[in-house]
Amino acid sequence: MIDPSRINTLVQFYGALADETRLKLVGLLALRPTCGQDLATELGVSAPTVSHHISKLKALGLVVSVREDNAIYYALNTAKLQHLAKEMFAEDSRPAPPKDERQKVISNFFESGRLRCLPVQYKKKLYVLQELLKAFVPKRDYLETEVNEIIKMSFDDYCTIRREFVMNRYMDRDRGVYRLNPPELWLSC
Repeated sequence: MIDPSRINTLVQFYGALADETRLKLVGLLALRPTCGQDLATELGVSAPTVSHHISKLKALGLVVSVREDNAIYYALNTAKLQHLAKEMFAEDSRPAPPKDERQKVISNFFESGRLRCLPVQYKKKLYVLQELLKAFVPKRDYLETEVNEIIKMSFDDYCTIRREFVMNRYMDRDRGVYRLNPPELWLSC
């Protein structure tokens, strides 16, 4: 539910942007500050029409003007626009936005930085393995014992994780030395 004190602000804001010409003006001004005559030319309307619409946007504080010699340049007041957006849509009681799939998996399988169990589903397993890989530094050689110790900080079955790292091309193993592969070689989720 929208706070009643915000209703008037919403009506004014959307009322100002409900006009096609004003919406186009905002779009043009979002690109760069522009003088009134150039805006009229780009929109295919008269200079007085631009002036009329600019005044409506200025009344809300969405547009600011700066005089340079004989021309007045208009610019979108992005700070005001951001403030209005925060003011209008910030709700303390609103639920948090849903987490992306990867983050959901991570939060379901990790507790206090430790992996509870390795997922059975392949895609979820790759998410978990990639999370564990964050403990390793690229372009560094690791002895097998070092790999084991790093994995043990997050999961007791280091042999399984180490094997999964190699099978899924996250790491290469050569004579007991492990190295993190670049992400383009990894199997994708």
